[in-house]
Amino acid sequence: MIALFLWLEVIYSVAGNRAIKRSIEVEGIIRQPAEYKGPQVGASLKRKNTLRSQLEAVNNVRIYVPYFVLLIITVAIAYLR
Repeated sequence: MIALFLWLEVIYSVAGNRAIKRSIEVEGIIRQPAEYKGPQVGASLKRKNTLRSQLEAVNNVRIYVPYFVLLIITVAIAYLR
């Protein structure tokens, strides 16, 4: 169950990271003096959530440390029983 919840968080963090990256790009475009033609968000939304992008997202201390601690606590409780 711990691994399942970790993977679900990774999937959502990939989408969140892409949204943050898109907003930074859009803000950069809007701040330029050139004519604004739109962010073309549709093109970035078509990208698939691949295993590679998920593995890159799991390499974040804020994501894997809580699950690692939870795993240690679960194993310790199971061992003490």
